[in-house]
Amino acid sequence: MSEPAPIDRGKVQRVVDELLGEAGASFLRTGWSPDYLALLQELLLLRTRPAEWQDIVPEYSLIVSTVARKIAEAGGEPHRHALLRDHGFDDVLSGVVRVIDRLSSEQEVAAAYDTLLESAAVRQGPRAADVFTPPSVRAAMLAVLSQGTRPDSLYDPYCRSGELLVDAAALLGPGATVHGAAMRADDVRSSYVNLAVHSVPATVGLRTEFPEPTALGRFGLVLANPPFSMKARGSIAFADGRWPFGPPPARNLDLAWIQHVVLSLADGGRGAVVMPHGAAFRSGRERDIRAALVESGAIDCLISLPGGLFAATSIPVMIWVLRPPQRTERRGVLMVDASELGTRTPRGRRLAAPAVAAIAAAYRAWHADGALTEISACPRTDELRAADYQLVPARYLDSIAPHATVGVDELQRRLSALEHRATQADRRLTEVLKGWTR
Repeated sequence: MSEPAPIDRGKVQRVVDELLGEAGASFLRTGWSPDYLALLQELLLLRTRPAEWQDIVPEYSLIVSTVARKIAEAGGEPHRHALLRDHGFDDVLSGVVRVIDRLSSEQEVAAAYDTLLESAAVRQGPRAADVFTPPSVRAAMLAVLSQGTRPDSLYDPYCRSGELLVDAAALLGPGATVHGAAMRADDVRSSYVNLAVHSVPATVGLRTEFPEPTALGRFGLVLANPPFSMKARGSIAFADGRWPFGPPPARNLDLAWIQHVVLSLADGGRGAVVMPHGAAFRSGRERDIRAALVESGAIDCLISLPGGLFAATSIPVMIWVLRPPQRTERRGVLMVDASELGTRTPRGRRLAAPAVAAIAAAYRAWHADGALTEISACPRTDELRAADYQLVPARYLDSIAPHATVGVDELQRRLSALEHRATQADRRLTEVLKGWTR
């Protein structure tokens, strides 16, 4: 399978549809099965290894035990697949192997792996939040980060299934060092398999607690889609002095991830992090952290994306584009509002290629000669101070286009933001009133 071959996208889609349809019906008869997804990932990895695969294909009568042995030899954990302990599944599993055997090149296997993750995310719905970053979100992140000097090192501190590392490694090309970390053993294995299927040498470590604010290393490119509103656990410390931009609230580590990424950047490095909108406007400690980030010049650009891009939730998200703190004169923070650029498809909403190109063009125009586009603005640092470091892009585009038409999705996003702020104010008022009654 080492010879390059054109990818038959239609065949790849049919293979995945069959794996999640008729061929996988026995595994999915009681609903979605994470174990079945993990088994398919392991089988696709074995499909890229001709010698191991040829040991499996002729042994249909003993296929369960053969697959279990090959998964173990490849570094996987066959015991976690309950279905592999049932030799009554020989006939069923042989059908799955026959379908995967139709993939005729390493490129087709890699394409099938990508399609499988995307299809699985759609099928899982809300549970997909733990496993997958949508392709159009990844494309938007990399469209911005691909501009300028190409870095030679890459890091994802919460690598889920490794999809960000795979896409970024393809951008960087051979020779780049690739590192990832995950907080669950299943994610470590899933990332390793994904990277191996795409022929990306990498190291992925298991981390049981939030990373220390001191960087584990310095990298030219850092990407992350961390869990939103994660609460502190374990021995993480929040004392002043350990967080250069201010200690994050223990109830919400969104801006702790932002700090970790900034601290992980090498000189001249760039980072991109997916964040909920709330991280850009919440008050208290988070406001103070945003202030410190803005004043240091660590925030290069903020990009609002449409809602509905994630299978797990319809809420809109933002991309924070980060850099090491700047010692030179700063021009402000570039704001890009792409919240109206989503395209509806049968499988959900996505950013089509023209939308990704518009985001990249807005970023490129500003950094090339300070030009703005229809979807961008660049408030100066003093304007951000006057706005109390509220960093939602629409706020600043409204100021330069007061008569622009506002769509329903934008109104819903603004209403959601206002409702969230009202909830936060109610909670704060309740705390204050409790203090008065003591």
